[in-house]
Order: sequence, then C-alpha cells, then structure tokens
Amino acid sequence: LVPPALMIGAVGPKSLHLAGAVGDGTLLAGARTEDEVRAACTVTSKAKADRSSASGIHDIGIGLIAATGANAEERVAAEVPRWEGIGVAGDAETIAASVLRLASFGVTAVIIQPTEDEPDLEAFVGFLGTEVRPLLRR
Repeated sequence: LVPPALMIGAVGPKSLHLAGAVGDGTLLAGARTEDEVRAACTVTSKAKADRSSASGIHDIGIGLIAATGANAEERVAAEVPRWEGIGVAGDAETIAASVLRLASFGVTAVIIQPTEDEPDLEAFVGFLGTEVRPLLRR
C-alpha cells in the first residue's frame, strides 16, 4: 500500500511555514490575489527547502473557480466571495493562461471548481478536459 501524501491546508505565514516544514504538500486556502499566491508559495517552498530530510517535490495546490460561456464573468464574480478564493472566466485560452500563471508562482496543482450555478456540469468538465487541458501541455 502506497501511503497517501499528507496535504496541509494553510492560510497565514505561520501555517504555511509549518505545512512546508512537515507536509508533503500544501493546499492554499483563502488566497485571493496573485500576490498572496506568490507569497504563500515562497514561504511554503522555503520551509520545505530548510528541512534537513526534505526529498522530492512539495506540491502546492489551489482551487480556482472557473466558468465559461454566457454570463461567465458574473457567475465567477458571485462565487469568489463565497469561497474567498480566486477565479477566472472566459474561453479555454483564458482559463489555461490563468492556470499557467499560477504555476509560474510555484503552484503544482490547480483544482478547478465550477460555479454553483454551472448550467451544464458535464459539458463544463468536458470543456476542461478537451479544450483547457491540451493548452497546459504545450
């Protein structure tokens, strides 16, 4: 049996440092701006690098609220405050660019969350797999 990775949810500098120091990965909770994401990645990665027994990659994950199609911007704007997170609305290129920008800060996993009022969940998930995902693999 392969042991699962221990991902630790963290928000502030102290919890981010502790997550980097003891966890296999960190789930960024409550990061609302790119600057907050960048700073959180820096704190967590530094704590991981400071561990004497550190080995492998310390995954850093974040949720990204996303929508496409009609009223996408309004739907994301309504959803973001509920989750105190970040969001993106637009076509496949716009969503992929947002994911890649997060990766440039040190994020290694992005969890796409549809809006609560997503009109066609199956189509949205299909869109992510067939249109967004290939743009991340260039």
